[in-house]
Amino acid sequence: MKSIFTKVLSVVLVIVVVLVGWIMFVSLSHIESLEKIDSETAMQYASEAKVREIDEKLTEIQLIADETYYYASQELESIYPQFLEDRDIRSDYSYKIERLMNSAVVNTKGILCAYYRFSPEYAGSTEGFFLNYDEENGIYESITPTDINKYDKDDIAHVGWYYEPLKAKHPIWMDTYTNENIGKEMISYVIPVYYKDRTIGILGMDIDVQYLRDEVSEVELYNTGYAFLVQVNDDILYHPKYPSGVRRKELSEDFVKLIAGIESEENLAKVVDATFKGERVRLVADRLANDMILCIVVPESEFTRELDEIVTDAAKLALPVAFIGILMIIIMLYRIVNPLRKLARISSNIEQGNFDSEFDFRMDRNDEVGVLARSFDSMSNSMKAHFEYMNNVAYLDELTGLGNRNAYMEKEDEFENQVIDGKASFTVVVMDVNNLKWVNDYSGHEMGDRMLMRIASLIRDEFGKDRCYRIGGDEFVALYPGIVEDISDKITEFQTSVMEKSEHDYDEFKFHYNVACGYAIFDPEIDSSFTDVFRRADYMMYDDKERIKASNPVEY
Repeated sequence: MKSIFTKVLSVVLVIVVVLVGWIMFVSLSHIESLEKIDSETAMQYASEAKVREIDEKLTEIQLIADETYYYASQELESIYPQFLEDRDIRSDYSYKIERLMNSAVVNTKGILCAYYRFSPEYAGSTEGFFLNYDEENGIYESITPTDINKYDKDDIAHVGWYYEPLKAKHPIWMDTYTNENIGKEMISYVIPVYYKDRTIGILGMDIDVQYLRDEVSEVELYNTGYAFLVQVNDDILYHPKYPSGVRRKELSEDFVKLIAGIESEENLAKVVDATFKGERVRLVADRLANDMILCIVVPESEFTRELDEIVTDAAKLALPVAFIGILMIIIMLYRIVNPLRKLARISSNIEQGNFDSEFDFRMDRNDEVGVLARSFDSMSNSMKAHFEYMNNVAYLDELTGLGNRNAYMEKEDEFENQVIDGKASFTVVVMDVNNLKWVNDYSGHEMGDRMLMRIASLIRDEFGKDRCYRIGGDEFVALYPGIVEDISDKITEFQTSVMEKSEHDYDEFKFHYNVACGYAIFDPEIDSSFTDVFRRADYMMYDDKERIKASNPVEY
């Protein structure tokens, strides 16, 4: 017969073994689930962060080139057709654009060259300008441009930057190539310039390929994670094994299959499983603004190593824990289960959009829970930054790039509070595009959108992007803090610019467009709210609309 001690000991041992086993099972399952979520989130955010960082540079370069092109086109309009016939006029025009471009690129990292080259059909084969970055002195120096006529049109290394965009007939990002004129490997963003169906030339900028390689080489994830960059033609621009790049035809079959698997649009920006050189890996890829693909790869063993270590340690501790009993269970519950529950609670808060949860236990502990806690903290900070970025995007009008109605309403509330506090001083300009409905009905909404974008560009140039908002289909508002004494002159200049732009665009649009404007300055003697000021500006705008309609009837 077994003694009570034996029975109790047996029951306690069974309870301890079962309880410890159950706790280990639940804990390991939870950790595995969290590991998968954490690893995929970490990879996705690492990819998004680096893509956003590189895209910001590419977009910045495109913006500089596009704005320079816009300015150059406006300047060309005032000197054409003398521009084609008089070399001195071309020289003055080239110098003006050169100064503008130099001031724009001087503080922009990564730009090797900036240039505006005229077509040898009407100008000399070296006319225009070429700004080359002097690394030693940190400045852009103007050097003698390449003689276009000396090289064949198919000679990419010498004149591809000139003929490729003209062949495409629209702005392009060129594939990586070595410019033999200056001995540098680069990618180029180039815009073909036309006026009245005449080829004027090209305007472009070159980026040092090493800049992109350095950016990609900075990506480190876990212990052995890395990133590589694939070009449009499937060549590798950068890989840790090929830091200077490698052609597709020189890659192994495994590498070619890996690239083919990430190029599918349905796989972009998603963490997918793959096999590379016999090893299971997880990878995430996303497309850059110039159509290159950035890919981050982490061996799957990185994600299972910590889980394997926990299982091994648990097995070694099972026998001592069984003998130590309930006390050890309490300690283990406190040290493992309690922090995991807190992490689960924080995970739930993150899921609900609360990224400010505090970790009320030690973050510096050197075990798996500490690693997991720090990963959660890092993930929470990354998600918070991402959502703040998305919130900023929510305040821009998608079509025009100006502030949208949400941004306008916040500014209106700010001025309204100033009125309530007795500290108001502001100027309101109301603008309404005439005949938008007519354009949409008879020329299509695409034409109407293009007209709105042209007008929005003029509004931004005259009144400033940070002050301007699109509050309706054809309604725009500019809000100035303080009293703008020359606001009437600004409106006159703006309407003159619209009229000139309309004349310039007539061949394209087949109609004239114009903008009615009105303004009002806050006057505490007659205005008791922001609405009063807006209404006065709106009335003036409608008076101006009637004046414009009387003198410029719609052309059917």
